[in-house]
Amino acid sequence: MKKKKSASPSKDQNKEQYELPNSFTVQHGDYELEETMTAGKRRARNKNVLVLDTYYNKNLITQSQYDAGLKMYTTWIRAGGSERIIISYEKVRFGNIENLSEKNIIARQTMNEAFNYLGVDLGKCIFSVCCMNEYAKDWAINRNLKSRTGLDILRLGLNSLCELWKILPK
Repeated sequence: MKKKKSASPSKDQNKEQYELPNSFTVQHGDYELEETMTAGKRRARNKNVLVLDTYYNKNLITQSQYDAGLKMYTTWIRAGGSERIIISYEKVRFGNIENLSEKNIIARQTMNEAFNYLGVDLGKCIFSVCCMNEYAKDWAINRNLKSRTGLDILRLGLNSLCELWKILPK
């Protein structure tokens, strides 16, 4: 039995136009289609920008743990940190105290208080995951620990930050 070809336009012609990333990024990310400023155009927005986003979307951490990790990340950015490292051929330079604004100084103090509260090992894990955007599994493997240990240490550190910053469970 032969199928009749319809005279109506194909389904592909009726679909709205989206700016989609390449297939590799679509496979490894969670995307949401949203409107753009241009009429009739949409784009796919990656919902997993940070490792914390990935852990939260997969229900590996709670909302309060996510909030604590996000606060650590924003405090680190405000303190002058950056996950992009550019190598310079000059001597290593540190920012002068005169160049820092009051917000930067308060953010650095907040970071120092948090790391003093966490201790060395929890602090290293929190910094690697929240600030440097490294997976907890990779952090654990680099320290010769079992890969599952990294996520447990991350949860413990985020719970400690929730206690420090009085972030209530949701």
